Amino acid sequence: MPTPDYPIVDADSHLSEDLDRLAELIDRPWRHYAPRMLDQGTSELFYIGGRYMPQPPGMSWGETIVPGAYRDPDRRPMKFAEGDPVGFDPKARLALMDEQGVYGSVIFPSQGLFSGSIQPGAAAAGVCRGVNRYVAEFCAADSSRLWNTATVPLADPALAAAEAVHAVETLGAVAIFAPSGVHGPQPLYHPFYDPFFEAMASLGVPFCTHTGAAVIADRGLAAERFAGRFAPYHMTTHVCEAMISAAGILSYGILDRHPELKVGFFEAGAGWAPFWISKLHEKWEGMG
Repeated sequence: MPTPDYPIVDADSHLSEDLDRLAELIDRPWRHYAPRMLDQGTSELFYIGGRYMPQPPGMSWGETIVPGAYRDPDRRPMKFAEGDPVGFDPKARLALMDEQGVYGSVIFPSQGLFSGSIQPGAAAAGVCRGVNRYVAEFCAADSSRLWNTATVPLADPALAAAEAVHAVETLGAVAIFAPSGVHGPQPLYHPFYDPFFEAMASLGVPFCTHTGAAVIADRGLAAERFAGRFAPYHMTTHVCEAMISAAGILSYGILDRHPELKVGFFEAGAGWAPFWISKLHEKWEGMG
C-alpha cells in the first residue's frame, strides 16, 4: 500500500494475544507469571502474576476484544480465544486497514496491559519483556505500517528504564506505556519515578498512560461504583484516570525537570484536554 499524501493513522489499536505463544516468549524463570485464562463455564478468570482477575463488569473477556460487541443485540458470552481474528492475525489486521483506508496503526497489547503491575518487580520485568517481544513479532508482519509499543515494570524505576531502552533500541518500539493509576509506593507523578522519566527523555519516544478494563480494578476509580455496568466503568477507568495522570504530570514539575520528555494519555479521548488544561492554568495563576 503506497503512502498517501495525508495518511490516516490509528494511534491506539490493540492486538489479542495467543497466550501460548506469549508464554513461549517469556524467559523461563518468569513463565509461571504469564497471562492465561481459566475456564469458568461460560466465563473465564484472567490469571497474571499470581493473581486472578474477574471479567470486567457486564462483559465477557472475549467481548472486550470484539469491536462493537456490546452494541450487538444478540450478545453472547465468548471466551478470549474466540475474539475477532483481526486481533490475533496481523495479515487480517492489514487487510482490514486496507478496507478502511488506514495507512498505519500503533499497536498495544490487550492482556499484556497488566504485566507491569506484577509483583515482585523482577517478575514484572520478565513478563513485560515477553509481552514486548510478542507485540514486536506481531508488527514485524509489516513494520512500515504496524508500529509496536512496549510496557514496563514502572513500580521499579531502574528496571522500567532498562526495559524501555531495550524495547526502543532492540525491538523498535515507538512508545512506552504503563497504566494510569497507582504504581508501586508512589503516584505516577512523584519524583520517585524521575530516573525512569530521565531515561524516557533521552530515548525521544513518548511515555503514554494506557489503562485496561481490569488493570486498576482494585486500586483505581469506578470499580466500586459501577458493579455490572461496563459502559460507565470503562469510561471512568480510562478517561478520569488519564485526567488525573495529566494533572499530576503537569503540576508536579515532571516536564520542568525533563523538558525533552514527551507524554501522551491514551484510550481516553481528547475532548477533556482543552478544559482540563484551562483549569490547570487557572489554578496556576491563582495558586502558583
